[in-house]
Amino acid sequence: MWRVQEEQVLRTNQINRIETFVQVGNERHAIISIRYPIFDNTNQLVAIGGIAMDITENKRAETILRASEARYQTITRLTADCAFSLFLRTDGTVELEWLVGELVHQLNYSPEELEHPAFLMQAIHPDDQPTVWHIINRLKEGHEVVEECRILTRYGGIRWLHITALPEWDEEYGHYGRIIGAIQDITTRKQAELHLWREYTQLERMMQQRSLALSATSNALHAEQKQRKLSEQGLRQSQAQLRALLEHAPLAIFIKDLQSRYTLVNYHASILAGYNERDMLGKDDTALLPPEQVREVLAHDREVLATGNVVTREQTFSDGVTERTYITIKFPIYDEQGQIEAIGGVATDITLRKTTEERLYRLAMYDDLTGLPNRNYLLSYLSMLALHSQSQSNALLSLDIDNFKLINDNLGQFLGDHLLSEVGQRLRHMTPSNTVVARFGGDEFVLLLPNTNLEEAVQLATRLLVDLRHPLLLDSQEVYINVSIGVAMNDRQSNDPTDLLHNANMAMFEAKARGRSQVVIYDEMLRHRARERLEVESELPQAIANGELYLLYQPIIDLTTSHLVGFEALVRWYHPQRGLLKPGRFIPIAEESHLITVLDRWVMLQACEQAAQWQALLPPNQPFTLRVNISARELLHAGLVDRVAAILHTTNLSPHHLHIEITETAAIHNIEMTAAILHDLSAMGVHVSLDDFGTGYSSLSYLQLLPVHTVKIDASFVHAIPHNQQSAAIVQTIITLAHTLGIEVIAEGVENETQYSLLRSMQCRYGQGFWLAPLLKADEAGNLLLNGLLPKHRQNIDE
Repeated sequence: MWRVQEEQVLRTNQINRIETFVQVGNERHAIISIRYPIFDNTNQLVAIGGIAMDITENKRAETILRASEARYQTITRLTADCAFSLFLRTDGTVELEWLVGELVHQLNYSPEELEHPAFLMQAIHPDDQPTVWHIINRLKEGHEVVEECRILTRYGGIRWLHITALPEWDEEYGHYGRIIGAIQDITTRKQAELHLWREYTQLERMMQQRSLALSATSNALHAEQKQRKLSEQGLRQSQAQLRALLEHAPLAIFIKDLQSRYTLVNYHASILAGYNERDMLGKDDTALLPPEQVREVLAHDREVLATGNVVTREQTFSDGVTERTYITIKFPIYDEQGQIEAIGGVATDITLRKTTEERLYRLAMYDDLTGLPNRNYLLSYLSMLALHSQSQSNALLSLDIDNFKLINDNLGQFLGDHLLSEVGQRLRHMTPSNTVVARFGGDEFVLLLPNTNLEEAVQLATRLLVDLRHPLLLDSQEVYINVSIGVAMNDRQSNDPTDLLHNANMAMFEAKARGRSQVVIYDEMLRHRARERLEVESELPQAIANGELYLLYQPIIDLTTSHLVGFEALVRWYHPQRGLLKPGRFIPIAEESHLITVLDRWVMLQACEQAAQWQALLPPNQPFTLRVNISARELLHAGLVDRVAAILHTTNLSPHHLHIEITETAAIHNIEMTAAILHDLSAMGVHVSLDDFGTGYSSLSYLQLLPVHTVKIDASFVHAIPHNQQSAAIVQTIITLAHTLGIEVIAEGVENETQYSLLRSMQCRYGQGFWLAPLLKADEAGNLLLNGLLPKHRQNIDE
């Protein structure tokens, strides 16, 4: 195989690249072999160079990517607090590949702990481990599984989980090789069910006792009528027994005549009414109860007399301090001729049951932190509106606090919760009385405005945007927040409340994408973009496997000497139908899923392979750098340092040629972990650049904490320096600060000579942009690096 490849190089004088498989022990490895010609100064072929790399993991990533479209369509169907993927090894063990969602934060495990091979069995509650293995075995057989189990948090707490999981077939190995699924945190529901079960058990015992007493009482009353013809002695004995039963029964028992006057009351009936027994006899309810209660009670009496039926009603009585709720049952009492001669009644206390029902309702329908309605309440309310007011115009506002995670990390969870409560209270006070203000969890609030047009909804959203900027006083410190708001109107063609919620959320996400702190209305353009977004998300994995993605290289120029010092690798996607897609069309979509890590690794490998080819052709002492961007997710993903080291080793690229670029926002996600990772990379010889400097949360403290070799001034500042003194001052400050710390500066987006001259006068050493040099294909970049030649026609190949 190698000889055939080398003969091909001899015939064509071009680089030859093939992929094959090699059996190593029990494992099948994918190998890529690269052979390339080496020429002397007279352009004569003098030797053949070669590189061979194990790309088994890359091939496995491609297999994962090919399956991800179906996997994500499956997961999208599942409403969950968390999604996960498990890898089924051939030796029978199970490895957690990824776990995303709100539940991850509640478990409090670090990324390293989540990725440990033994994590799954250590975290599952010991009593539920047999259940989990049963689930896994069922999934290995190809069954869909729905089950509940318990998991331990990092600090010993217990969370109840509802798991829905599906197996995924591995075409390469011919068995189920992966499990994907969704998890719902049902801890609150389980706690509520346990509490409710205990209270209902107690209530059931009480009701059984009272039912027995009621049955005995009814039997006794019936027996009393039959005993009228018995002897006087028997009658007195019966009355004594009845009286004892009435006094000791844990029920309110009474009899009224046809004028609703009391002729018999027991002790509990007098306690209920708040009067002595003697004071009640011979009186009707007009003398005993408030007027508003009297009308209801007498209406029940009249219903019994008019229909002869048993009447059951709930009634609430108050003593001025507490309220108690009773079920009252009234029934007719007949004489020997079958005529109604009195009204009998019993009442039992159901206050405990009502309290339990109300408590359970609040658990299901209201947010525990803020007291606001929750998602269940709002969706129920929307469904009711759709059913009863189909022609009514309703608006939904989806509101999200910008950068809340950063605020919460700085304030701590206690003050973060306090902030959310204060925002909830402000929203209640700032909105009309008929507005439903709900909290969906985290920092997401949703406002329903019934019977409102679009103009009114936008006016309210704009007012909220401004008013919420006023500082909040939390623990004697002022905290400022901004919010992003999406506005959607109900669609007359759809009665599904989740559609309206989805549209409002889409508009809110668009507000964040446009720079946050603004209001965006859901319209046809967003509907089209949402549809396109789904298409891009489903096609991106296959695009990597099909070779539709490629790299361009933007030269980095020394502004003092005009010499080339390196390149930045930028990924592009040429879609078979839609043509060239720039990063803004697919990178944000990848960042919202685990695909960004696979994309980052693909770019890293491709860029390092290309740089290694240039390195082999250049004199050993000729410096050049290749800059590769990595995402926040990949930066903090376990094993980044080892992966970079492995790529450098397999490509034989010297570490000092590689510069890794991260954004400021990515750097401060977890500043301690970021610093540790970047220090390890720096110790390896890899340089670190801080991208888009000045647009995020930059500060002197971050530059001191992180091993940064270069900062890149964002193009927005560079474009503004000729006509904006404030931008020019910011750029000069960044350059001076960086030089003081021994950090190099690169200006991005240099598009004209005026910007170039001003940057040189500010002592900015390096720059990149179309005016300096356009984006280049790999062969053009190599020609520039080897021969110092730019393409003859300076056209923008990125258009």
